[in-house]
Amino acid sequence: MTTTGFNQQYERCKQALERFEMCVQQRNWSAVDQLASAYAAALQSLLGDPVLSVSSVKPELLLDLQALSLKHRRIIRQLSQHMRQTEEDIAWLDQTSRKLEHTRSALR
Repeated sequence: MTTTGFNQQYERCKQALERFEMCVQQRNWSAVDQLASAYAAALQSLLGDPVLSVSSVKPELLLDLQALSLKHRRIIRQLSQHMRQTEEDIAWLDQTSRKLEHTRSALR
């Protein structure tokens, strides 16, 4: 494949990552799995490109891949923070629910 083909695959991969990022930012949890899978498939296709198997890969191609990797890590970190906050919210709701039930029992 040519560098042009690689660039097209890179753009598809970048767009898939941007859709995944928007999903996380908008907290659209129902679409996270689908968009993460779409990004993974695009990345797999990109990484399988013969342009990357050549021993003399252009430095700008490697920089593009590094940029994708960094952005992906930032998105995953953001997703993890959302998940942690959700876990804390659930724990608080459980605790509050138990207290409420205890109070109701005491009032009966």
